[in-house]
Amino acid sequence: MDQHRWQLRGTTASVRFARGEARLDLLRPQTGINLDGEEFAASRFMSLATGVGNAALPASEVESYVRGDDLVATYATTAARPTRVQLYWRLFPIGAERQNSACELIISAQTPLWDCDPTIRMQTDLSHVRAARQQAGITVCELAGATYLEAVHPHDFQETNLAWSRPPATELPEEERGAVAIRQTLFAQRLEKGVILRARLLAAWLPRNVEESQIADLYARFAASPPVLTT
Repeated sequence: MDQHRWQLRGTTASVRFARGEARLDLLRPQTGINLDGEEFAASRFMSLATGVGNAALPASEVESYVRGDDLVATYATTAARPTRVQLYWRLFPIGAERQNSACELIISAQTPLWDCDPTIRMQTDLSHVRAARQQAGITVCELAGATYLEAVHPHDFQETNLAWSRPPATELPEEERGAVAIRQTLFAQRLEKGVILRARLLAAWLPRNVEESQIADLYARFAASPPVLTT
């Protein structure tokens, strides 16, 4: 069994990253990616904050499979959410050793209706954040023992917000330092029958002392990578 590729057991998926094991509950995409490690214990990455058009994805209607470096989950339409959503979690190796340190999320949406609201809101919740900066869809957070990068592909960027719920005050014990939420808005437009919307995000778990040039190179590679074809 290759732990460096997605393993799917029922509707629970896992993969070995350089910084620990990542897990996904496909029945609950609102919980996002959970990663082992003390610095990530209270964090969740790239979760669906409000579903689609404020309607949750139906847990009983998910179809999932693994193909190569991709984990794919498809959520059928419902009366409350007339949008078919497909989520691709694609491994994005970094460095000469091609270790798993990043994951690309490709989201596609389509509808059988002539008009609907396809808006998707993603959220990453982080703890132990010492500093954070954000610019044009790129967010970099310095954690106690790592650096976290989250980016929206430049072709898909609409709105990103960075919200502190507990500022990184230096007088607090390390385990009580900054908590921050990264919020992404996607597909903030109308969707009609026959149209497929797609958006791409990147999450990367990097060393604490990563250089700015390495972050810039990683984002440039993501921005230049060809889009995946989804159905």
